Amino acid sequence: MFGLKNAWPEATSDPYGAGTVMMLAVEATDYLQSTFGEDWPVPSKTLAERDGLTYYLTFASDVQYDTQDRDIAAAYQEMDQAAWALDGGSLTIMRRTKPSGGRAWKPI
Repeated sequence: MFGLKNAWPEATSDPYGAGTVMMLAVEATDYLQSTFGEDWPVPSKTLAERDGLTYYLTFASDVQYDTQDRDIAAAYQEMDQAAWALDGGSLTIMRRTKPSGGRAWKPI
């Protein structure tokens, strides 16, 4: 998840994601198509499909900030617009280059 807690830590004291703008998710493409088809239950945007997996963003479908605080509202809306502008070029799919537990990664 990414939101106000990441970009503006003092904006919220909720440690569980208040102010969430988006979440990156990965699911089996077949599962998504058979479960949701074109009717996803939340606002979302597909970034990439590769090797039977769909990488996508989901967006908050309700107000996640104090609408009375103009600074927070402006920051949230700026992050929301930037998140919706992301595309497949914004994502690098990586794989481990060392056995389990290794820390070396390589783009695929």
